[in-house]
Amino acid sequence: MTFQLKPGNALAIRINAHRSGWDGTICDNPKAWSCLADPRFQENYCARGLRDCFHIDTFSLQEPKVVIEENGGAWIFEKQPEAFDDQILIFWTHDFEEPRGVREGGTRQEIAVGAYRVRTVEADRSRHRTHYLVRPYPGAWTRLQRIRVQTPRGRSVGGPYVRQLDRNQVLRLFDGVRAELEGGKDLWFSPEDQQRFERFDAELSNWLEIAAEKAAARASEQARMDQPQTIFETGVGEGPMPGALSSISRIVDKRSLPSGEPDLAASSLAESAASTPAPETGTLVSGDLKALAPGIGAPVVASPRPAPRLPRWDRPALVEPENQQWIRDTHGRENLNALLLGSKTKSLILLRGAPGVGKSHLALRLLHDPDRERTLRVPVSATWRGPEDLLGYVHPVDHRFEATPFTHFLIEAEKAWETKKDKRARLVIFEEFNLSSPEHWFSDLMVILENEDPKDRIWRIPGQGLRALPNKRELLLSPALHFVATINTDHTVHPLSPRLLDRATVVTLEMEPQVCLEQVGLELEEDQVSALLDLDDSLRPKGIAFSVRSSLSLQRALEEKEALGLDSWSILDLVLRQELLGRVRLHARDPFDEDVRKKLARWNEDHGSRLPLCSDLLQSWDELLSTGCDIIQA
Repeated sequence: MTFQLKPGNALAIRINAHRSGWDGTICDNPKAWSCLADPRFQENYCARGLRDCFHIDTFSLQEPKVVIEENGGAWIFEKQPEAFDDQILIFWTHDFEEPRGVREGGTRQEIAVGAYRVRTVEADRSRHRTHYLVRPYPGAWTRLQRIRVQTPRGRSVGGPYVRQLDRNQVLRLFDGVRAELEGGKDLWFSPEDQQRFERFDAELSNWLEIAAEKAAARASEQARMDQPQTIFETGVGEGPMPGALSSISRIVDKRSLPSGEPDLAASSLAESAASTPAPETGTLVSGDLKALAPGIGAPVVASPRPAPRLPRWDRPALVEPENQQWIRDTHGRENLNALLLGSKTKSLILLRGAPGVGKSHLALRLLHDPDRERTLRVPVSATWRGPEDLLGYVHPVDHRFEATPFTHFLIEAEKAWETKKDKRARLVIFEEFNLSSPEHWFSDLMVILENEDPKDRIWRIPGQGLRALPNKRELLLSPALHFVATINTDHTVHPLSPRLLDRATVVTLEMEPQVCLEQVGLELEEDQVSALLDLDDSLRPKGIAFSVRSSLSLQRALEEKEALGLDSWSILDLVLRQELLGRVRLHARDPFDEDVRKKLARWNEDHGSRLPLCSDLLQSWDELLSTGCDIIQA
């Protein structure tokens, strides 16, 4: 996992609901209070007067601090100890009230309860597990316990527990606090809280600017560290060494990795380099080494390197080195590692994600194959019912097998592997894999593909042989073959069976709206980005997201705005109505959908005045839902 904070955004973490305002005192009657901590912890610690709660001192007047436990913080701070320094940190919890605390069951509103401007994060290794103490600058914190302002859902920063909020979401959150305080309402936990809030609110914009500069500088430094560097590793002893410089050195990716996280991209590149034949040379001695790699230290004597361990079945890599950096930059190191590992352990990789997230685009970028000589796209039809739909059928008259383009692709892969000695990877991409049940038409091949022994990877051609090759009765499924499938999870598709999932690797793709805009090179006004982010945030629980495809639609529409006589806000209004709201289904009196309805109503209040088409549609939905009617757009 890699910590990825967009400069200018704030951080947010959840803390447990606290009866005493997180002021350093233990909650009264803790066993009767639901704070979402484990009841056994409340009984064994809080009820016995032990101050082991991670959040008890969050707003303590003596020494405010919050503790992040190891699972939530090690993936960040062991690699980047200063990742939180000078950042704005928002605290949120689930809405609670006396006398029981957080309401059990149903949907729970997430409310902001305070914020820090973080000064430091210190690792506490005094216990059997490492904890991380987050401290604010003196006086640079605020407590909002009684104000009940909803917290935006935010975005991932690459791992668990911590999320990030867009700058505008943070500013609107504080606007909401001020709105709640209008009319002289006394909602402060203590008189000092009001003074701290006024200072925090006044400095917030400036602090966010400083935080953005610090985050950008750290990101730049991290990118520099992530650049692969060449170092030379030499053996000790005597003996012949085939190859020149490549035989006494290897490329090692020295990017900083979290503890325990392998960089499979680096190992894949090393395997690729190791499997490349080197030119023959004579024996090298220490003088030759120094000439080839000056400055490597004391003279050493060359020795033969052990033969590299080849991948299973000597399979070529699915993700070719030319495209690994793009995949890492676009979809993250975790997904790149999942693809590299999955292609070594499974015969099928499933790319899962919302429509338009870039599943097909990623699949086409796995191989460096611009002419599509080694890639075949197979669109799956909802009418497929058996293997003949994928492979072909036996003609009822002459009993010759009529092969599909898929089968011809398998034949070419076999020929390349056995005759042409072309060991490069071949890729089949199944589009909309679960539009029809794959168990009906792909299971026979799946069983064969699991075998490692070549004699067990034979598919016997039905009938009297291929029409084009009458004497061909068997087909070797080349070890160079890889299968990647794109899948959706909506109501139009078939669920995949445990039997198939056990033979596949599932890689889930997500892409934030800002990244989608960056992918197509589209820049919007700040308020437009805020409207887009907030709508995306409201609809993601329904599986609806602003995607690369949506970005392309918006880009093309903006290019035509003068011809259409529309301004950029009108274009955005149309695209959001069609691309996002046009896919919504809401059910009256469904608690989950009621929460989505509230979020959409809040979005309408914030942005509806500039997006009238969306606003009118949401108002009509509200009226229908209030009368018990469901909303089904399509």
